[in-house]
Amino acid sequence: MTSASPRLSQEQGNRHLKSNVNTTNRIGHLLRWFRDNGGWLNINIRIAYDQSRGFHAQAVDSLTAPFFVATCPIDLTLSYLNLDNSQKFVPHVESPLRELLGQVPSHVLSYLFLIEQTKIGHRSRWAPYISCLPGPKDMTTPIWFDDEDFKILEGTNLRKAAAERLGTLERELDSAKEIMHGLGWSDVEKDKYDLTSFKWAATIMTSRTFTSSKILPDLPKFGVLFPIIDILNHDVNAKVGWDFVESQSFSLKVFTDVEAGAEIYNTYAPKANDELLMGYGFCIPDNPVEQSTIVARTPPGLIPTDWFTSDLIPFAMPESLLDDYRDHEPQLLRTRGHPFGRYESMIPFFRGFPPAIVFITYLITLHTRNIDPRTVSLPYPGGRIVFAILQQLYRAIDARCNAIPPREPLPATANEKQKFAKIYRDGQLKINLALQDELRYAMGKVMNISTTPASFMHNLLANPCIITTTEATQVLEAEFPLYYTQFKKGMQSQWEFDVQTDIKALSTRSISEDKLEDVLWTILLVIYFTVSATSPDSLINRWVQELLTSYPLLPNIASDFSFDEDSLPEVAFDTCEGCREDRMGAIWDMVAQLERQGPGLRSRAFLWAASVVQGERIDSSNLPHPPKYLRTCLYMEPVNATRAEDYFS
Repeated sequence: MTSASPRLSQEQGNRHLKSNVNTTNRIGHLLRWFRDNGGWLNINIRIAYDQSRGFHAQAVDSLTAPFFVATCPIDLTLSYLNLDNSQKFVPHVESPLRELLGQVPSHVLSYLFLIEQTKIGHRSRWAPYISCLPGPKDMTTPIWFDDEDFKILEGTNLRKAAAERLGTLERELDSAKEIMHGLGWSDVEKDKYDLTSFKWAATIMTSRTFTSSKILPDLPKFGVLFPIIDILNHDVNAKVGWDFVESQSFSLKVFTDVEAGAEIYNTYAPKANDELLMGYGFCIPDNPVEQSTIVARTPPGLIPTDWFTSDLIPFAMPESLLDDYRDHEPQLLRTRGHPFGRYESMIPFFRGFPPAIVFITYLITLHTRNIDPRTVSLPYPGGRIVFAILQQLYRAIDARCNAIPPREPLPATANEKQKFAKIYRDGQLKINLALQDELRYAMGKVMNISTTPASFMHNLLANPCIITTTEATQVLEAEFPLYYTQFKKGMQSQWEFDVQTDIKALSTRSISEDKLEDVLWTILLVIYFTVSATSPDSLINRWVQELLTSYPLLPNIASDFSFDEDSLPEVAFDTCEGCREDRMGAIWDMVAQLERQGPGLRSRAFLWAASVVQGERIDSSNLPHPPKYLRTCLYMEPVNATRAEDYFS
């Protein structure tokens, strides 16, 4: 729906229009023209102008609700329809633009018609009305921004949106001029419709028009200018009614008392600042309905089309998300306490994200792990999947936060466009920071694992966690102290440093193309796999069993199977083989003897461990509050942990 230009109430801030000269005379001419042509304005209301509020409606005496402000007959409306001789609703206007009827979109023809009526001056029947419209120099929507203004929008959605909008207007004007050329118009006639005038007319029509559907319901929808009614400023708290009489008139009614001298407002429903700035050229500081747009897209062909079905939707999210995705319309991020509410999901920290975004992220998570969604238990697909989605959303929000420059005070010389742009930018950053904090807190719940001896194992047995090889070796020490000693001795002999305490060496060294800690994780997981069967009740066994649900062992392979040269399994295998050959302990013999338990089992164990590391590795730099040294972390969750779901839902 299009609407009249909603400028701000004094409580919210002011979107004023600048006057040149003789505003009183212009208002007088406007009112005489309006009344002489069937318009009605409440005798206790006047049209006034000042620098802070621009043209606005003001109560002369106290007004008791409900009361009507004004009635505009359809005869005074302005739109492309005035060019159409085939209709009887509005007066016809003789114009060369009639030749473009049916050849250009109706909204483009309305822009061109407004330009024409402006350029002919007093000869236009709407001249008194047009004289009170803001000019190009008064415009503050982003399509009027210069490079300095755009710097404030850096990192926000509106910079791109403004460029796309301007590109659309340029194409529409070029197309219209091509049609004019084909109709034999001269260059002089065509040049009346320059880009600046076209931008101006588009801004007027998109910011001040009301939809035709209420007054002309049988025609395709288009924007209509209603003089006088469109002069009222916007206040989101105003209580008003729009009274349309089909094919006849539009009246504005107010449902709250207004004191003498007070301004009278219209409202167009709550709008976020991106819509206000892009459409109307102003923003509301601390806008209570502020939201941030995000688009749900996936690379073509990445996700099988048969995955987009209602029976595969997780987290008890609504089926309507499928329509939201197919429409490719921008989605909206919402913070806690938003007046419109948040989205349906059994996972609290996903509720700020549109369900279509969460669903796509879920499907990508399954795709990268080669998991068929039809094999996943729903509505809760497990903590590992939840945390993987959480990571991706966190990275996306973190990138959005980093893309927006730090908030700095504007210089005293800042213009109106820059002031509104900063209000918008600060609001966008505030939303994304709030969502970042919410996701960071959720991630922190599985990161804040106590390492004190009394509670360390208890916490890990009960909860999911994110750990490095440091904590993983601590668990090995707690549950299998002899194997831990042999493992630590073997690694120290092989690499000549303590893999549990020398964090700097662990985080900075590499083997071939692989980070050393990745190799160590692979070896640890092979050891976990090897010893887990010896202690079914151990935490290590519960971790391994949970990992096997997402990363099952490959089918049998030949016992003489060889890895690719320089691959992660090969490096890890060689490390273990080197330690075994040095006879560093029984743990290495146990790994070697996996072959006795099944053909190729040792090779399959290494491939399994490497696939877990490659699929699940988390760089600590991607986590909130990263440590001094870059570490490789894994998400670990005991199988059938009763509290795992509680952590996320």
